[in-house]
Amino acid sequence: MKKLHHSIDPIQFIRDLNFIEYKKLEIFIKRQEKVVAIYKRQNKIEQYNVVNESLEQFYILKEKF
Repeated sequence: MKKLHHSIDPIQFIRDLNFIEYKKLEIFIKRQEKVVAIYKRQNKIEQYNVVNESLEQFYILKEKF
């Protein structure tokens, strides 16, 4: 089997990959925000605290991204 040799700009490849991963991070954060809101509404304090702390770490990661 022959390998196709494509000229790929490594910088653009990394940018594209980062963009995709950033979008995944945004989706994950939105989901976690919904979970936090549900736990708060249901007065599930322990679960709320765990997920909220995790969410705070993802906000920090997003800022650094």
